[in-house]
Amino acid sequence: MGQKTAYDFPPRVSARERLPSNSKLQFLAVAATAFFFFSIFTGIIYASTPGRILSRAQAVMGNSAAIQESIRSSSSFDCLRMGRSCGGGSVTLASAVGTLVNDPLSVEGLDVFGRKCALFDEMHGNFPCVFRMDVSWQPLCLNPACTRFQIHFQVSLRHRSGFALMDRLFAAHESHGFDVPGVYESRTRTKPAKVEKGQSREG
Repeated sequence: MGQKTAYDFPPRVSARERLPSNSKLQFLAVAATAFFFFSIFTGIIYASTPGRILSRAQAVMGNSAAIQESIRSSSSFDCLRMGRSCGGGSVTLASAVGTLVNDPLSVEGLDVFGRKCALFDEMHGNFPCVFRMDVSWQPLCLNPACTRFQIHFQVSLRHRSGFALMDRLFAAHESHGFDVPGVYESRTRTKPAKVEKGQSREG
């Protein structure tokens, strides 16, 4: 008595009962719609981030105090301080108050919103720390020894998320060039000479 026999079957569940209730369907529909619009919003921000990063770097490079701070912070400009010919190199881009915008010796990157993040992984990707900004410079020599020159900055972006589709979309690294107004000379103290309007250029 009370034991299940070979003839005891579980109660039948109708097809209507197996279907999710209307409230569940409504919840799933709202969640799917919210995810769809969130994905579009995030995608728009994501796609515009490289341009915003480069614009920010350009604004720093257009500030004479930031340029001088970047020169002081970068070992590749030692040639200026030591009276040698200059050949360019990597740049530690700094703001006018000395805040580092990028540091070539660090592993920091920029996230999908363009904010600093702790680790950019070139090999495997580290979402959302997906961008890395590299800044370099080269002299536009005005004499054979290249001890008198203008400075050309080149800013480029690397992208590595770890997701194949995203990495393909951002495979073409964006870059931006900027010529710093002023003429620099390799000597103990470097002072930019006056430059006529229109002499600086971007490219």
